Amino acid sequence: MTTKETQKYHEKHMRRALELALKGEGRVEPNPVVGAVLVRDDRVIGEGYHEYFGGPHAEVNALSTCKESIEGSTLYISLEPCAHQGKTPPCVDMIIQAGIKKVVIATRDPNPITNSRGVTRLKKTGIEVIEGVLQPKARQANAAFFKLHREGLPYVIAKWAMSADGKIATSTGESKWISSEASRNWLGRLREKVGAVMVGIETALKDNPQLLVKNIPGAKNPRRIILDTYARLPLDSQIIKTVDQAETFIAVGPAAPQEKVKRLWESKCKILEIEEVGGRLNFIKLARKIAESGINKVMLEGGGEVMASAFETGLVDEVIIFLAPKIIGGRDAKTPVEGVGIEKIKDAIRLEEITSEQINDDIVIRGRLTKKH
Repeated sequence: MTTKETQKYHEKHMRRALELALKGEGRVEPNPVVGAVLVRDDRVIGEGYHEYFGGPHAEVNALSTCKESIEGSTLYISLEPCAHQGKTPPCVDMIIQAGIKKVVIATRDPNPITNSRGVTRLKKTGIEVIEGVLQPKARQANAAFFKLHREGLPYVIAKWAMSADGKIATSTGESKWISSEASRNWLGRLREKVGAVMVGIETALKDNPQLLVKNIPGAKNPRRIILDTYARLPLDSQIIKTVDQAETFIAVGPAAPQEKVKRLWESKCKILEIEEVGGRLNFIKLARKIAESGINKVMLEGGGEVMASAFETGLVDEVIIFLAPKIIGGRDAKTPVEGVGIEKIKDAIRLEEITSEQINDDIVIRGRLTKKH
């Protein structure tokens, strides 16, 4: 095959490995999503993915599905195989013992425990290693994992539903429902894939949400984080009533009345004590505590002031907007991102990698933030 044909061949099998990897999204965190495909004579003889946290890795699952000799085959894997003992044995050892002759890797693992060690071990035993096949797509699939290990911060998705004129509620505060039921079901599937959903106390008080995944049998609920500087969350709120269904964190400031904090703790909530900056909880300190709790992907669902804080501190990585074909109007009606805002259009936060899809009459727009380095 020519170089171009060989590249296309490798990309075909790596694309399948990435498709498999995404099946583990929301189940393997804080581990990465990984897919693996075993190929011999242009035939797929085994495939698998990392299915759940603590379970066998993708390579192990791919090898276990193989019904014929693995000797001399090629392994396609979306992330560098591990070379250390964790909850499972090192995958590199199994690859070597299986007699695989070539390993094609999309990207190296950013975790210092593994980074480059897996590749080095494979090469030392004479296994041919090809790297960088569909690397951008592989890193995008594990954007949260890369951010966690490079910055010690969770990947943050800012999500809101708004009318065609940019309102998230009427001037009286009513917001149910701007988006359609189909959009809310779509959101439920998205919630299942993140480690936590987060809202500010004003949203919790006004909407009294549960922040659970609904209408999906067997779905995994994400953790819930409430930004509640003064511990105002009522004990009869839906969040407290459903605390047994999802691990719940309440982030409070140093001025929060201790008797209220104690009552929230006694209600089985976990308390995160965060210092304040300019009358707001320190978002960077909060984000680091979230990451330390094993949460590497957070979906921020409001309100406007909380969104402003997240954008101002540069923590937001991705935006998801549900745009409903409705006009609300009202100069006092709430908008998705409030705060002080910018003065000049040239300073606006820009989105890239824009995608859109239609859900009934709603349009879902997704984009990643342009990062300045």
